[in-house]
Amino acid sequence: MYTIVSKARQKEAVLFLQQNLFTTPTWLLNRKILDLIDAPSENRVSAIQDNILDRLLSTSRLLRMIGSLNRDISAYPIDQYITDLRKGIWSELKTRGPIDNYRRNLQKAFVERLINIVKPSSQGGGSGGGGMGIVIFFGPPVDIKKSDIVSVAKAQLRSLRREISAAIPGYASGMSKGHLIDLNERILKVFEND
Repeated sequence: MYTIVSKARQKEAVLFLQQNLFTTPTWLLNRKILDLIDAPSENRVSAIQDNILDRLLSTSRLLRMIGSLNRDISAYPIDQYITDLRKGIWSELKTRGPIDNYRRNLQKAFVERLINIVKPSSQGGGSGGGGMGIVIFFGPPVDIKKSDIVSVAKAQLRSLRREISAAIPGYASGMSKGHLIDLNERILKVFEND
């Protein structure tokens, strides 16, 4: 039997991830311990964040969420879901606070996931079920271009680009500003030939 998880419960789960994984988990970054177990070149925190984000924004997950909404109008719509993720992952834009390395990596991963949904690479590259925009469930393949997924991803990228553009002047030169300029340009390239 399939039971749709309530919108409230899913929002709680997104908030939990925002607070305990996507906000840089400094408790995992104790240098005394890391120096004993990890090479300085390894970045386990970013790898964990990236892996979870890949799962959260996989096309197969988004299609299941659309299917849930088709069955139950009180389910969590993907536009709200991705907006909730975006607002948490990009919270520095509101405060103009510094963006640490872990957050910059996470923000790049978020943008790249959405770009890959809009313009899938021929190699697949993490879209969670088919780099050509085809997802296979039990039954016939689903073309994500015929779903709301691409439309929502484009809308999210446009919103994010507006937020980044507004935030850039609030940052002095440095890593945070360079990061925002870079991602602004990456998003702009997606829409150049539209």
